[in-house]
Amino acid sequence: MRKLIASNIASMDGFFAGPQKEIDWFHVDAEFEEYSRQMLEDAGGLLFGAVTYQLMADFWPSSKDVIAGKMNSLGKFVASSTLNEVSWNNSHILKGDIQKEVTRLKSLPGKDLVLPARLSFRTSPKDFP
Repeated sequence: MRKLIASNIASMDGFFAGPQKEIDWFHVDAEFEEYSRQMLEDAGGLLFGAVTYQLMADFWPSSKDVIAGKMNSLGKFVASSTLNEVSWNNSHILKGDIQKEVTRLKSLPGKDLVLPARLSFRTSPKDFP
């Protein structure tokens, strides 16, 4: 069974973003770029919430970043009760019982799933067998 791996950026005091939801405090260096590249090479898909998905979908398709090709080609699974369609390459909406949907994705053959940002679940990720 595939794993669901959370890969979050947080400050030492536990914050993901500033008061206006800015993330300009985060510094991308060669070490982080290598971590990101390796994480995506080992990933079989990405899991997003609607807000993060929309931010990523606005950025990555036209990016020239070293990991853009992998971000654009991996399967993307969006846990959302608000989105009705997704346009970013290889994206799929997960509706209904998200716990059941993620458990189903984990049971499929392939590489691990990565949650590359914060996602608010009504259940804890530990509830996903």
